[in-house]
Amino acid sequence: MAKKQAKYLGFDLSTTALACGVTDDRGNEEFVSIPMQGATRWRDQPAFDAEYIPAMIKIALEELQRQDWDFSLPGNLCFSVRQHDMVLVGENSQPIMPILSWQCDAAEQEVEELRNTGAEDSVGRIEARFILPKLLWTLRTDTTLRSRIWKVMTTGDFVGWKLTGSQRISTSDGVSNGLLMQTTKNLATGVLGRASFLTDWFPTPRQSGTDLGLVEVSKTNDHPDWDVVRLILENWNVRAGLGDNHASAVGCGLSDFETIVLSFGSSGTTVRRCLQKAELAGNAACFEFFEHRLLLNMMAHCAVWYNWFRKKFAGCVPLNELDAMAFKADMRRLCFLDHPTDGQEPNVSLPPEWDNLSLEERTASIQVSIAIHMLRLARAMMTEVKESEPPKRFVITGGMSRSPLLCQTILLGLGPDCKVLASERTGPLANKAAVLGAMFTAMANTTGYPNLQYVIKKHCPLAAVPLDLPEAKKITLVRFVKSNLE
Repeated sequence: MAKKQAKYLGFDLSTTALACGVTDDRGNEEFVSIPMQGATRWRDQPAFDAEYIPAMIKIALEELQRQDWDFSLPGNLCFSVRQHDMVLVGENSQPIMPILSWQCDAAEQEVEELRNTGAEDSVGRIEARFILPKLLWTLRTDTTLRSRIWKVMTTGDFVGWKLTGSQRISTSDGVSNGLLMQTTKNLATGVLGRASFLTDWFPTPRQSGTDLGLVEVSKTNDHPDWDVVRLILENWNVRAGLGDNHASAVGCGLSDFETIVLSFGSSGTTVRRCLQKAELAGNAACFEFFEHRLLLNMMAHCAVWYNWFRKKFAGCVPLNELDAMAFKADMRRLCFLDHPTDGQEPNVSLPPEWDNLSLEERTASIQVSIAIHMLRLARAMMTEVKESEPPKRFVITGGMSRSPLLCQTILLGLGPDCKVLASERTGPLANKAAVLGAMFTAMANTTGYPNLQYVIKKHCPLAAVPLDLPEAKKITLVRFVKSNLE
C-alpha cells in the first residue's frame, strides 16, 4: 500500500483521551484516540502526571505510521488542550508537581479575594478552575513550592515548549486563565503582582494560531518518549495552541457573530463570538477567539453525568441503543433531574418517582434534563452581548449531540424562530470538533488555504436538524420543557 504523506495534524488532549487527526493534500483523513493515562490526585484534587503526555503522543503517531502515514516531509500541527490545566516547572525543566486539572475547584476563597482586589476589571471574570486563583491556592497549600518554581505554564504551552524549545503562553490559554489583560493580551503584571507572583514565572504571550517554531530533535536530557516524538515530527511547524473550548468552536464552524455553539461534551458549554469592544452583561466568562472574544457559560457535568447514569442504571447497553430507547419513551412519564453538585464525580440527587420508571423513561429523563440545563445557558448567552440582536442560529456538537431526543428537545426549547444546525461531516473526523479546530488552525494561511474562514467553509459542512418527533410526543415534550426551563 502506498504511503500517505501527512500534511496537517490536529491534536486534542482532553480529560479522557489524547486524540489525533491527520490529513494529506488529497483529502485522506484518519483519527486515532489513546485513552488518558496518568490521572492522579494532588491534595485530594484531580491532576495528571506529565510524563504520560509524550507517551500518548508517541503511541498515536506510531499507530498512524502503522496505517501507512508518513511524517518525513514537514507539515503544520496544532494542539487543543484542556483549557485550565496548570503546570509548575522547576529549574531542571521538569514539573515539580502533578498537572493540576481544570476539574480542581478548590480555589473559591482565592476567587473572592482576587475579585475584591479588582482583578476582574483587567482580566475578566474569574472562576475557581482558572490558573490565576488555582496557583494562589496551590502555593498556600504547599508553601515549599514557591522557591522551586521556574515557570508556570498551561499543559498546551508545556507541550509546545517540549516540541520546539520555545517558551510562550498562547493567548487563547492565557486569556482564559486570568493571566493576560483582556484588552491587550499582555501579561496582567499588576494582577499577578498583587497576588505575590513573580512575573518571570510566566512565559511571553504568543497569539494563538501563529507559528511557535519548528520541532527540533533535542540534545538535552529529557524523557525518552519526547525524543521519539521529536524525531518523528522533526522540522514540522507548530502553531501556538488553542484552549479546548476555542478549538471546539472553530471545529464545528463558528465563523460569525450570529451563532451560538452548544457543546455536549464531558462538560456542557455554550459559546458565542463577539467583538473585543462589545459591552457585555457580565454573566459569561471571556475567552479568546483569535482577534475577537469567545464568551462561555459552562455546565460542570454533561456527558460525565450521563456516563454516571449509564454505569449505574444501563449496564452494557450501547449508546446508540439507549438513544433509540429514549426516543421511543413515553414523554408523559418524564421526570426532571437537577444538575449534580460540582466535583470531579457528579453528586446526583434523584427524585422519588425515579424508582418507578423503566430504563427507556429514565434514559429519556436524563437526556431531556441535560438538554434543558443547556437551554438555560443558551438563553443567558443570547442576551450576554448588550445592544445586539439575540442570535437565532445554533450549532450543536459533542458526543451527546448524537442523541435524537436531545436534539429534538433543543429544537423545541429554542422555538420556531431559531435554526439548529449540526455537522454533515462524514468519515473518521466526524464529530471530532476540538481535533478539527486544531487541524483547521494548522491549515489556515498555508498554500491553498488563505485564511481560517476559507478552511471552515471548505471543511465544515452544516445541515439543519429536522423536527421529526411524532406530534403527540412533541406537544407533551414542549409542555415539559416549558415547565422546567425557568
